[in-house]
Amino acid sequence: MRRHPEAGVTLIEMLVSLALFAVIAGAGVAVLGQVIRAQTQTEGRLTALAATQRMMLLVARDLSESRANSQSGNGAQLALTRAAQAGGIAVEYVLQGGQLQRRVSPQGSPSDTAVTQVMLTGIATVKWRFLDMAGTWHDQWPDAGIDAELSLQAVAMTATMVDGRGALHRLVAVPLSTTP
Repeated sequence: MRRHPEAGVTLIEMLVSLALFAVIAGAGVAVLGQVIRAQTQTEGRLTALAATQRMMLLVARDLSESRANSQSGNGAQLALTRAAQAGGIAVEYVLQGGQLQRRVSPQGSPSDTAVTQVMLTGIATVKWRFLDMAGTWHDQWPDAGIDAELSLQAVAMTATMVDGRGALHRLVAVPLSTTP
């Protein structure tokens, strides 16, 4: 059977082409949905990574710029005095309600004037450990059971995440005292 050169498209041809278009469009929508989900997950992970890096950088900077012999802690929290032109800045790291908080105030000011910054959320536990010059780790600093002439050499932080993503570890050297 021959078609006339000016004949149009048959109904069957039109239905087949519409079915092919629907299959291709459905596949495109599925791929687009998968790309959007992957992008959303990636953005969430990058945001969490950036917050973690900011927190780790600030902990390291606070400890490395702290005054010698100004660090103290009991395993669950850390306090130090950061050197500043106007006498110093009191810094305290505490875990409260699943948040690692950094409290900052001018040295000697009342604690209710401290500015609280939420450094990281989703934290189950935080443990601070203290390394003395003899190479011994302590859960509390200053520790009454050690020689008073031993200076603090480094501070280690371990933060365990609530959602099972593991733990964060940071080891930072602290300034040494100029006097024994």
